[in-house]
Amino acid sequence: MLAGPPCESWSRARGVPLHGTSEFTGLVQRCGPRIIRDIQHLWGLECVTIRELEQLQVGNALLGFTLLALLEMALADGQGMVEHPAEPEDLPHAASIWRLPLVKAIMQLPTIELPRFSQGLMGAKSHKPTHLLLLNLPQLLSCLHANRVRCEIPRAATIGKDQSGNWNTAVLKEYPPAMCKAVAHALFQATCDRPVINGATEPPADFLDTCKRMHVTAYGEGIGADYVQR
Repeated sequence: MLAGPPCESWSRARGVPLHGTSEFTGLVQRCGPRIIRDIQHLWGLECVTIRELEQLQVGNALLGFTLLALLEMALADGQGMVEHPAEPEDLPHAASIWRLPLVKAIMQLPTIELPRFSQGLMGAKSHKPTHLLLLNLPQLLSCLHANRVRCEIPRAATIGKDQSGNWNTAVLKEYPPAMCKAVAHALFQATCDRPVINGATEPPADFLDTCKRMHVTAYGEGIGADYVQR
């Protein structure tokens, strides 16, 4: 199982003062999204706009599903990885999924690890510190080191908007190719290391057909949405 629940409502980029000049008043004004979670309200502030409430509901639902799926994998002695921005150690009052009591309880499982690394070493345009909640996946750390493309963490900042008006953090929603390769290698090694159960039945044909149709060979240049609602 691999999961990266959306971080838009958790991001430390929220609440950061952005300096932009109004063409009408000539005054410098803040134009970034406001904070909608904090350490006292990890599941969301009590007073928010309708749009912010929708962000909180989607973020909470997908995170809840992710943690439930990880627990099911733990009961089955399977492998799993949950990716999310690293806990902001310099912001003790900021919200982070790693500060949720539920996540802290899961982290006590003997098969769980929580390494921290920089996606910048894998090719991301900025540091992007990341925590990975790993279930029975000790191979991943060595695979990350084997596939990293930089020796130094990049110092570029991705706060605010670019010249086209797009958020600089948008490009960080997608994992660098080197990170995807490392995760694929780790899962492949973990699968190969698993013993084959005698008498195990073959997967259903329709399931295998579905998996084959999910194989991607063409890639676009746009940044996809965090999730798709159906």
